[in-house]
Amino acid sequence: MTTPFCQSCSMPLVEDSQLGTDVNGSLSKDYCKYCYQEGAFTNPNCTLEEMIEICVPHVMENGMSEEEARQLMKNTLPFLKRWRTDKDELPSIEPVRYERLDAIPLQSLITKRTSNKQEMSGNGEIPQAWQQVMSLSQSSNEPSDTSSNEQHECKNITAGTNSATVANAELAASQTQPPLYAVYHQYENEIWGDYNFTIAAPAQDAGAKASDNAVTANSANAEQTQASLTLPEAEYAVFLTRSGPVMEVVAEAWHGIWKWQSETERKRSYSGDFELYRAEKVVNGVGEVEIYIAVERA
Repeated sequence: MTTPFCQSCSMPLVEDSQLGTDVNGSLSKDYCKYCYQEGAFTNPNCTLEEMIEICVPHVMENGMSEEEARQLMKNTLPFLKRWRTDKDELPSIEPVRYERLDAIPLQSLITKRTSNKQEMSGNGEIPQAWQQVMSLSQSSNEPSDTSSNEQHECKNITAGTNSATVANAELAASQTQPPLYAVYHQYENEIWGDYNFTIAAPAQDAGAKASDNAVTANSANAEQTQASLTLPEAEYAVFLTRSGPVMEVVAEAWHGIWKWQSETERKRSYSGDFELYRAEKVVNGVGEVEIYIAVERA
């Protein structure tokens, strides 16, 4: 089940005892008891900047430095219900379809174990993973002067997460005819804990079963290269970015997905999510990308 979070301070709401109350005394589904009671904010004059500073010490209790915690809150709180304005309202996005897929056998190019905390630190694994895939691609193709030093911007409260996925995808996708999968799996604690990030291509034999030593989206894995990866059979909410600069449109789409996640009754299953980069849909860093979010069955 997806853990909801307070739409004022972003605290995970794992128990009813943490929930605030509406004016009629019923439990609020949006706010914690520290922010909201009896249908009103407990500190109605609190500004966004003040709330960020209130939250920082609590986030640091999870092991983040003060700088990391403050940056995470700056990337998170402006997009919560209490703090959004018409000016910075997240773009509305809905799934273009729901689709149930059979297990997807992939060939992992590289897998990194990371977390939102680590990606926020400036020492993220995801940009390095894309750089390594670039190197692999360049070593099997003619030399290219093209390079990218785009850094991952973790705007996640979900691992989901995720402009880092496209940090160097435009070059890698343009040099690889088969589609590239950027897979988020092995969630330790939904959006809050570690997860695996894998860049993968379709398995050579798409009909072959995963081998005994295959890495699946439901098994532990710290770091792998050139290993099998099988996404389990799952139902997905499929989102399509608008056409445009890949890094821009994918980051924009993830913001819309996070908004959708906070409002929809369909819960994420965290069995494995992925972005699909098709070579024919991404040309010179411009195009559209499909994002598959695993959801629980309706």
